[in-house]
Amino acid sequence: MKAQLKERGEREENKGESREGGLSSLGSLPELTRCGKGNPGPAGNEQLDQKSPNFAARKERVVGLCLQGRDERDSFACHGLPHLLERNPWQAVQLTSSLHTVKSPEGVISKRIACDLVLLIHHLVARIQNSRRNLHTQRVFSLLEKNWLGAPIQFTWQKTSGNYLAVTGADHIVRIFDRHGQKRSEINLPGNCVAMDWDKDGDILAVIAEKSNCIYLWDANTNKTSQLDSGMRDQMSFLLWSKIGSFLAVGTVKGNLLIYNHQTSRKIPIVGKHTKRITCGCWSTGNLLALGGEDKLITVSNQEGDTIKQSPLKSEPGNMQFSTTRSDDRTSTAENIISAVLGKKTLFLFNLNEPYNSIDLEFKQSYGNIVCYSWYGDGYIMVGFSYGIFVVISTHIQEIGLEIFQAYDYKDNLTSIAISQTLNKVATCGDNCIKIHGLAELKDMYAIINLDDEIKGLSTLSWTDDGQLLALSTQRGSLHVFLTKLPILGDACSTRIAYLTSLLEVTVANPVEGELPIAVSVDVEPNFVAVGLYHLAVGMNNRAWFYVLGENGKSKSSVKKLKDVEYLGTVASVCLHSDYAVVLFEGKVQLYLIESELLDTQEERETRLFPAVDDKCRILCHALTGDFLIYGTDTGVIQYFYIENWQFVNDYRHPVSVKRIFPDPNGTTLVFIDEKSDGFVYCPVNDATYEIPDFPPTIKGVLWENWPLDKGVFIAYDDDKAYTYVFHRNTIQGSKVILADGTKIPFSHKPLLLYNGELTCQTQSGQINNVYLDTHSFLNNLKDVGPNELRQMLTQTLVLKRFSDAWELCTILNDHDAWNELGRECLHHMDVEFAIRVYRAVGNVGMVMSLEQIKGIEDNNLLAGHLAMFTNDFNLAQDLYLASSCPVAALEMRRDLQHWDSALQLAKRLAPDQIPLISKEYAIQLEFTGDYVNALAHYEKGITGENKEHDELCLAGVAQMSIRMGDIRRGVNQALKHPSRVLKRDCGAILENMKQYSEAAQLYEKGLYYDKAASVYIRYKNWAKVGELLPHVSSPKIYLQYAKAKEADGRYKEAVVAYENAKQWNSVIRIYLDHLNNPEKAVSIVRETQSLDGAKMVARFFLQLGDYGSAIQFLVMSKCNNEAFTLAQQHNKMEIYADIIVEESLSELRISCRYKEAVVAYENAKQWNSVIRIYLDHLNNPEKAVSIVRETQSLDGAKMVARFFLQLGDYGSAIQFLVMSKCNNEAFTLAQQHNKMEIYADIIGSENTTNEDYQSIALYFEGEKRHFQAGKFFLLCGQYSRALKHFLKCPSSENNAAIEMAIETVGQAKDELLTSQLIDHLMGESDGMPKDAKYLFRLYMALKQYREAARTAIIIAREEQSAGNYRNAHDLLFSMYAELKSQKIKIPSEMATNLMILHSYILVKIHVKKGDHMKGARLLIRVAKNISKFPSHVVPILTSTVIECHRAGLKHSAFRFAAMLMRPEHRNKIDAKYKKKIEAMVRRPDTSEAEEVTTPCPFCKFLLPECELLCPGCKNNIPYCIATGRHMLRDDWTVCPHCDFPALYSEFKIILNTESTCPMCSERLNFAQLEKISDCTQYLQTEVEP
Repeated sequence: MKAQLKERGEREENKGESREGGLSSLGSLPELTRCGKGNPGPAGNEQLDQKSPNFAARKERVVGLCLQGRDERDSFACHGLPHLLERNPWQAVQLTSSLHTVKSPEGVISKRIACDLVLLIHHLVARIQNSRRNLHTQRVFSLLEKNWLGAPIQFTWQKTSGNYLAVTGADHIVRIFDRHGQKRSEINLPGNCVAMDWDKDGDILAVIAEKSNCIYLWDANTNKTSQLDSGMRDQMSFLLWSKIGSFLAVGTVKGNLLIYNHQTSRKIPIVGKHTKRITCGCWSTGNLLALGGEDKLITVSNQEGDTIKQSPLKSEPGNMQFSTTRSDDRTSTAENIISAVLGKKTLFLFNLNEPYNSIDLEFKQSYGNIVCYSWYGDGYIMVGFSYGIFVVISTHIQEIGLEIFQAYDYKDNLTSIAISQTLNKVATCGDNCIKIHGLAELKDMYAIINLDDEIKGLSTLSWTDDGQLLALSTQRGSLHVFLTKLPILGDACSTRIAYLTSLLEVTVANPVEGELPIAVSVDVEPNFVAVGLYHLAVGMNNRAWFYVLGENGKSKSSVKKLKDVEYLGTVASVCLHSDYAVVLFEGKVQLYLIESELLDTQEERETRLFPAVDDKCRILCHALTGDFLIYGTDTGVIQYFYIENWQFVNDYRHPVSVKRIFPDPNGTTLVFIDEKSDGFVYCPVNDATYEIPDFPPTIKGVLWENWPLDKGVFIAYDDDKAYTYVFHRNTIQGSKVILADGTKIPFSHKPLLLYNGELTCQTQSGQINNVYLDTHSFLNNLKDVGPNELRQMLTQTLVLKRFSDAWELCTILNDHDAWNELGRECLHHMDVEFAIRVYRAVGNVGMVMSLEQIKGIEDNNLLAGHLAMFTNDFNLAQDLYLASSCPVAALEMRRDLQHWDSALQLAKRLAPDQIPLISKEYAIQLEFTGDYVNALAHYEKGITGENKEHDELCLAGVAQMSIRMGDIRRGVNQALKHPSRVLKRDCGAILENMKQYSEAAQLYEKGLYYDKAASVYIRYKNWAKVGELLPHVSSPKIYLQYAKAKEADGRYKEAVVAYENAKQWNSVIRIYLDHLNNPEKAVSIVRETQSLDGAKMVARFFLQLGDYGSAIQFLVMSKCNNEAFTLAQQHNKMEIYADIIVEESLSELRISCRYKEAVVAYENAKQWNSVIRIYLDHLNNPEKAVSIVRETQSLDGAKMVARFFLQLGDYGSAIQFLVMSKCNNEAFTLAQQHNKMEIYADIIGSENTTNEDYQSIALYFEGEKRHFQAGKFFLLCGQYSRALKHFLKCPSSENNAAIEMAIETVGQAKDELLTSQLIDHLMGESDGMPKDAKYLFRLYMALKQYREAARTAIIIAREEQSAGNYRNAHDLLFSMYAELKSQKIKIPSEMATNLMILHSYILVKIHVKKGDHMKGARLLIRVAKNISKFPSHVVPILTSTVIECHRAGLKHSAFRFAAMLMRPEHRNKIDAKYKKKIEAMVRRPDTSEAEEVTTPCPFCKFLLPECELLCPGCKNNIPYCIATGRHMLRDDWTVCPHCDFPALYSEFKIILNTESTCPMCSERLNFAQLEKISDCTQYLQTEVEP
């Protein structure tokens, strides 16, 4: 084990000289930061700029002094730097910290100077952190007895309480002082004191002295001294009490031992325990006694003196201690190890469980001797050395002996170490000062106490067990006691606070009103402190001292002691206010006048004891306000006692006992904590309690806000945090308590006062410190606060109900949502006036008018109901309306909202007469939604029998609902009785849809809707009724149907009449010719109507009669000229034919000329519909008609054109013009009938159409299983979920286009679920086939998630680059770069780097083609250095690099890359025509190469190679030229006008002489478009992430 430790020590030593105390120790110093107000720093709160000339000059001056002679350097370290430290401590830190880089001609500056600088910085850190942490280090007293001077003294604190300090010197007297330095007793000895020790409880002090066999025992309780005869003949040399029992161990100079049991007075002498003087020892918590002596032996005995174990040592032991080593399992808790110092050089560890495996820990000689050591924490040992160093080592099994920490605290020597486990701090002394470190972070120095008058040096340190006092003995025989921890005692009344600032001093202050603090000296060290408006009370046990603070508590000179009072029991707490004091003791409370003799009061009002004798309860807590005494009991009762009337005015009974109460300043609201540690707010006005949410069980106290405008705000605090709560008394939801936020409280801070978000706390050092609540950050300066922080502050103000501050924040934000949020909160808190102001500011006229109408309402519930309705909380509004003076408002609200069920329920209670009206309205809504059963029921309920108009509407509803429900008879009868024609029509339509034609026709006829009635009669072939109705019918369609029926029945005359009414002239002509044998009438009709088909029928008729002349005439009339010519030729009637043709032509010419004239006239009259009609019907010029329709956008014209194309069978054109005429339904039907839906879809997509049109197309394609088209039109109508479903179902042939459309769908939808579905599809989660990464990139772009898109783009570009598609990779990265730049998002550094490398590779071809081999070589060198990014073309790129470097004269670079090509993995891939040349380069290397030209950095003007993009001077990444790849120059700057990438102006012009595009963005460009930029500052602002 020793060998292993020695080897580990050598490894530690070889790590460097930092353990020697050199400048590297600076690394262990705490980081100096400024955090909040009051922290030290340079003027203006700005840190010294290390680049400034001032700093450089000061550093040079320091360096000069350091490089002079040794004496001068030492003089500077001791005197020069401290002066700078005093003037500007931050500058001193920076100067001294920078000196580790300074070298003298002999090497690094001397160790002495380095150590001095380290120590000075330690001083500075301590000063800064001391001022920050306010660690109290006040000197309480000093002892300087004449008889002690010149010799060291011994002292020991009383254990546990630390109330007594035993001190002895060379005067044979042990003096016992109290903690204030007053001597309480002394023990006279026959010789010098050898040893003394207190027992475990601090009751007995045992002392042994030279020339005496007696043990002197001083009892702290009786102040008496007794002597105990040891029975030992030899001189005593050692004394120690047990840690857990009443055993006292006494050792002698001859090695004998006495164990004395003080409890039983039994003495156990053990002779020969050691062979020589017993010099040291220790007790364990298991009552084992370990002893060491001059015989170099350790013995371990039990409490009976029996030796259990012993171990020989190589040197005499000293300072023995018991402790516990930690194993990996951490299960051992018993003290199983003994440590001792051997020969002042070695730390010996003796394990009782492994006695033969002891450990010797040896330290460096440069540390000096071991002065002292102490165990602490989880198995760590702190060891102090005589040369001013202390280290911390670990005893954990895996790191035993390892130095965890090392500090060079003192320049000359270290004399003592003392650890306080209570404070978790360690004190060290040496070099005439004491330094205090934190055990949690040893590098943190909390205080430095200087004792410049102690010229002989310091000796020993010791803390009291509670850590309050630290005693130090000195070499000259003096003793100093310092106060390091004060009891945190404080109180507040209104804005006045009182707090303990010393053991016998209380300070009274009013930080809010700016009064000077008053220090009050008190007679005792108090256990409690209380302050009132004019008085101060302190006390301990059962006694209190009262002080008068003078007029209004402001006069320091008039502070005087008033009286002291004794009570009937130990005082638990005291409360004061203006005149009265309240004291809690033994479960009772006494209320009495503080200055009863000065006030003219009734004797019965001077004092009173609570509770009454017959009240069987104990008071656990109390509080006092200006008007009330309030207390809580163990039975859960909270009592309010009104002082003015001297009687109880209120009580509240809680289920469990009340532990603490905290009233607000007025006493009208209080917070109480019960025995379950639950918190509640209690309002005595309405006797209501409200549980405090998220109330931690560790809460120590509660403070109410004293700022008048922040009523209802309070904090509950524990040791670590203050939780801000707000009690909102008046909200539309009633009173409630909310948690605003928590604020971290610094260590050992006790809150005393809360005022406007500023928490005044008492610290452990007896001072006060202000902590600003996180919930009040809006009170800070808002000048440079960003929008996100402003929104958080707005939330804070709204939670705290500070609407004026919220108004200011909204004004700064100028955001509509922020104003609306403020308005909603004003409504929530029923602040109508402020809400009107807010909504007026945002221009919400409707809300302003609504609020103006209700702002005068005095009924709180009614007003709250209106406001709840405005905030859409309708259920709450109803409850509030019902609780108000106008409950019918709830019914009106439900009716307005069409909440009919709720309205009916309310109407039953509030307004039964409104039930029929509500039932009717409810029935109408139910009918609309298709709930006919309930609609019928509510129509029936709505019938009143009194209101005729209302009843008619209900009866109409009954009729319609009866028919729909199948009760046709009832419905028809009801409709027939009803006077409304419209009802009959509607009921008839319902019946017609139900195919109840007879009843439908009957209702149509009764309603005088003859066309509809006749149509229904025709459907069930009731021709008789049709005939009766014909005189009243106007529809040609009905006449046509009737005519066909009559013709079928052979009733031709009736059929002719019907056909004539239906304008079916061809049918009329046919019947006249075929059935009625009346050709004259037929010819007359043909001539009148110009019917071509009719003319043909007449021609056939005359042809059958053999009248060829008439037949030829009518054939010509029917445009059948060929048939007429043939007939004339066959029957020798050519002359007749010629005459007819000539006459017809002349007639047509005359008609045509007239139509053309008509067209011109219509055009002049702008009657475009008529123009279109003539072009279509008479001039047979559809092209012109179409042109006019497109030009004029005439709807009727479009319809005519559509009919024209429909007649021609051109359904596509017909659909187009139907859509143009807004006849989308007809167009849709036509497309559906003739399978032209794609044409319709294309046409409809280019017009201003509705979502319903798109949905109809989508549903058609959905039915046809054409998923791509269905998805496309679902997307157009905004049904994103259905659109995405169809796109993902598309077959593989449409996959690419479908995915693109799916991405567009998700981008428009902005729906997380749809986004997740698409990502799963792209990743192959749904079909097991991952899609191309480019789609994921496009998805992120569509979602505007540019950072994710950038990461995906990098991956895609990397794949393209790996595949050798360098231009694709370049273009992708460039497009992504431009997109991120346009969105003002930082460019990922990997993206910028990859783009730069790819662009460099692309530039190579341009420059090589121009013959500029130097530029090409430099760019290829950059690419070759990143050759791993070009895996597909490693050998070609390296080959090109070698060739271009060789051409450019860069022989060394050519050799370097040629050697790379000769590697086995590349050699066989080299092109044969270059292989021999490259091999020759490697065999006969020429390493000559000119240095690269240097140009200045545009940031710092540092000269660097022109192709280098990282400046060594300022560490900035320099923008590169897109024309050459070189870094940019300030005086030669331009940018591409398209992509805004920078370029060297002179070089870019040269490039554009031969190239016509930008090499980065590939946009067309000429040099005339370039502009030289004189100020390039804006382009130097980094766009790339660090």
